[in-house]
Amino acid sequence: MADKDPTDVPADAPAAALPPASEALGAPLAMTAHFAADAADVAVDAEAAAADAPASSGSEDGAGATIDDDAGASESTAAALALARVKSGAIAAVSTGQRLTRSGWANFRARPLYFQYRVALVAAWVVVSGLTLAIAPPTPKDFLVERRDLSFGLANRTALLIVNQNSGNRDACVLEVTGVDVDFDGKSLGPGTWRTKPFKLRQGDKKTISTEEFFDDKERNPGYQLEVTRARLLEDDDVLWSGTPTRPGAATKASSSSSSP
Repeated sequence: MADKDPTDVPADAPAAALPPASEALGAPLAMTAHFAADAADVAVDAEAAAADAPASSGSEDGAGATIDDDAGASESTAAALALARVKSGAIAAVSTGQRLTRSGWANFRARPLYFQYRVALVAAWVVVSGLTLAIAPPTPKDFLVERRDLSFGLANRTALLIVNQNSGNRDACVLEVTGVDVDFDGKSLGPGTWRTKPFKLRQGDKKTISTEEFFDDKERNPGYQLEVTRARLLEDDDVLWSGTPTRPGAATKASSSSSSP
């Protein structure tokens, strides 16, 4: 009896012994479809990332601008809150003032008539005093001292003008000057200090003093021209005025001081 080939399948074998074609091909087809879907998802993600790259950088710039806008908005909010607090405080102060005024006026009206007259007189005196101080002209300085250059032939000679504007009557004034003696040709003869003899100066009077009325410690006069750098108006031990005499229209170069009579 010949051996049977194991691979031979009987012709009458039942069909159920063979696997169905759908089952045999189902697993490979499912794996292939799964891989294709993954590849499609990866491609879609790559395209989306490429499309969003510029937008993301723009969004970063936009985020910076948003932060700046938020900071500006916070500052504006803080300023608005501060303004609201100030306005609320002002309204509260006005309301309190009005309430106190009404209360004070009611108390004043409840007082006797004699008391009201006294208060009215005091208020009128305060108003008149304030108007007087506001309208009255300022008190002038006690003394005005100016340097004058008087024409003297081909040259000029120095003189000092003193005006007693508001210092009362003075009976023993002495004007002391410090400066440089100058010759006619402009040559300096040296510095020095000179004084006048005592003189009277009533309030409102003007006095012009030339160089011939000044004397140094040796009773010598300066020349006709004198560059005065400092001057003092004295009475006994009191300094009535101190400063640098100015020419008319020039600014004062030093502060002046005065004492009461």
